[in-house]
Amino acid sequence: MELSIYYCKTWFRMKKFAIEPMDESLAHSRHLSGESYTALIGSDSAPSCFVEFSIDKGMVGVGFLDKKCREYLTYQFQVTDSDNLFLTMATHREFEGDETRS
Repeated sequence: MELSIYYCKTWFRMKKFAIEPMDESLAHSRHLSGESYTALIGSDSAPSCFVEFSIDKGMVGVGFLDKKCREYLTYQFQVTDSDNLFLTMATHREFEGDETRS
């Protein structure tokens, strides 16, 4: 099963949408120049998860979203070198009913 990947400047968590969508070549260019960008997995409007590359800060974040696009699981990594990440934070959230805040 292959999932589609979409790119944007960032995923707006509160309003649940992609800010400044971009194509793969622009995301690649941003990566090479050390600029931040986000990869959305599965959908550009309702992804199952997203990966935030904050290259200038040496950080990578991964957020998993439920069917209502609420972030229920978050991992934050520090880039230790070109091939390794170090897990610095993990957060799990549970939601009741139609609640949209964590």
